[in-house]
Amino acid sequence: MSTAFKALLGVIGVIAIATVVFVGVGMMDEGDEGIREIGQYDNNGDANIVVVEFPPNEQRETILRHAQAMKHQTGKSTEVYYFYRGVKIPVNEVANAESKEKVKAALYEESGVDNWRFAYLRSADGSDRLVDCQKEQSNALCRQKQPDLPTGQNGLQN
Repeated sequence: MSTAFKALLGVIGVIAIATVVFVGVGMMDEGDEGIREIGQYDNNGDANIVVVEFPPNEQRETILRHAQAMKHQTGKSTEVYYFYRGVKIPVNEVANAESKEKVKAALYEESGVDNWRFAYLRSADGSDRLVDCQKEQSNALCRQKQPDLPTGQNGLQN
């Protein structure tokens, strides 16, 4: 093999490796770590509802900063539901809902949906609050319904 041919193969190899590395990096989701907004309902009227996932090690203060930094319009309420990453979240039901009531039903009543950890509400007047649903389970912003558990042949929960 000639030296020029070897050099050409070397250059092609470097280009191929660089392409794989850069394409791979480009395909990585920047939000893989931390807080990610994964679904939203906005009725262009009085409500904006967002579902978010986050890793279990995220601090309450970080969640609050994220919630307060979200876009908000005066005169419109913004609700944000923070789920642990990897649990059952009704993303499609929220994003494709025909009404605010259907979003609420998917979040609060749908069987198989896991409870969220935090709920954030910014009212139409701009006042806001973050609720830790593990500590304040009876708060109206928290899901009261327990997720369905699998049952055995005898009808008892496993």
